[in-house]
Amino acid sequence: MDGHEHTPAITGNDVEFPAPGTAPSRPGMLRTETATADEAPFAPEGAAGAPRFATVAGVFDASSPHPMVSSARKHVYRGILTRPDGVHLQAVAVLFQLGDVSFYAAEVASLARNRLLCVGPEVHDLVATVEVAGRTVPCILEEDAGVNLEQAIFSGAPLSDARGATAAPLGPVGSPERAAENAKIIYDILDQIERLHAHGLYHRDVRAANICVRRFGPAPADIHASLIDHELVTDYAGSDIPASAERYSRTLFQDIPRAIEPGARPCRPTSLMRDLGYLAALRFELEHGRGVEEASAAELTFGRRPFFQYTEAGAPVIRRLDRAEDLDPLARSLGLTPLDADHFFDARLVGYALERVAPGGFIDARGRAILARDVSFLDEAPIDTIARDATYQAWLEECRRAGRTPEYASFDEQPETLKASNVDQVRDIPAKVHALGYRIVRADDPAAAARIRAFSPEEIESLAFLEHRRWCAERLRYGWVAGSPRDDERRIHPDLVPYDLLSEQSREYDRVAARTVLAILEHAGFAVVR
Repeated sequence: MDGHEHTPAITGNDVEFPAPGTAPSRPGMLRTETATADEAPFAPEGAAGAPRFATVAGVFDASSPHPMVSSARKHVYRGILTRPDGVHLQAVAVLFQLGDVSFYAAEVASLARNRLLCVGPEVHDLVATVEVAGRTVPCILEEDAGVNLEQAIFSGAPLSDARGATAAPLGPVGSPERAAENAKIIYDILDQIERLHAHGLYHRDVRAANICVRRFGPAPADIHASLIDHELVTDYAGSDIPASAERYSRTLFQDIPRAIEPGARPCRPTSLMRDLGYLAALRFELEHGRGVEEASAAELTFGRRPFFQYTEAGAPVIRRLDRAEDLDPLARSLGLTPLDADHFFDARLVGYALERVAPGGFIDARGRAILARDVSFLDEAPIDTIARDATYQAWLEECRRAGRTPEYASFDEQPETLKASNVDQVRDIPAKVHALGYRIVRADDPAAAARIRAFSPEEIESLAFLEHRRWCAERLRYGWVAGSPRDDERRIHPDLVPYDLLSEQSREYDRVAARTVLAILEHAGFAVVR
């Protein structure tokens, strides 16, 4: 919508809230509908002859009688896991073949460790045996992390969404959308690698072939990338670097150094050097759509202060990943939600998320989906419903009062980026309230008896200023620029200026958003107190 695309939230007591039943019985985190996409009531179909078995995690129905991976070690099937609570999850079943069980033991060891570190796919059942085709075999059930990134980059394979349906492939190389998608994929892998390194562990084969990607929403930042194949970290017998990775090692540690300095001795990389070199190669392949063999030394630096580069003599130079320097700025540029009290209404949710979902401190659409599905002690207020049925209608009323024809007559007619803006405005409410020196408590908290019933005019102006600043940061993140007249196709908007330079009408849209804050919180089951 317009006037900054703000959804000036609900004013006074004149706006109808969503119908009874859509609000939570107990308040918790606000969320969007994408947070429950993987809980949609799709039924497992199970192809004829496909494996079907039960473990303590639930009943698994393979989608095909043919495994997507078949080797002498294991067969891997995609399918649906129906949990005991009735929730259906996209899942992968890894069935290990009889014989040498060391491979099964190594994978269990790596997944158990990674589950504690929140690295790689979610694990639903780690130690189980199942009956398949008359045989009892070891089995692991884990999250279906999506499409192989190597196929997505080099073959244009479509991604899958949270329900497992076909979704859009990665954007064209060089496009703004692809740049944002690349940044999110890099962030996810850096986040997981940094966590391994912090515990003295190394993957040693961080290639696109060992990464899976899935879309959890329409925005580039809604992609989630998961690092897979962690057996190398255990360094058990039989876990040598596979032949398919040799071209990476040869290019990074022999060919390019010799191109810089003919006669340079081949480098024998350490595990840390291999991880960081492969990360630089991954970035090159994402950005250029070409294999690492075509890269030059100048193209294999990484970050504002590279952690992988070469000396003039051709020797690789590395430094360790630094979360504050390498990851946090990238997360903020992507607009990921920081896990702090300014963005969540219940401190218990923050603690759970930091421990089980996002120890790095930033949460994405996949993380919100996991919280919505698994944090049973919290009910959640439907942000999307508030944005559609309450705040957007309030904005339309403000347009009519100002004698202005809105660009979009309904919430659903807006582009996806503007719908997301409406949702982000509501999700940012706690940050604004805390900035005024207030705190948010549950409505049943004894402190709620002294709740604030209205903000002062000065506080409304401060909230309006903060809302405009949030909106500007969001627009700039999506590539909008200041200019006139407004042009949504070219992402030009005249209000991308400091608050003091806005017209009085534009500032009034921000004030309307500020005046609705208390009503939204009250509806969600919270109160604002000193």
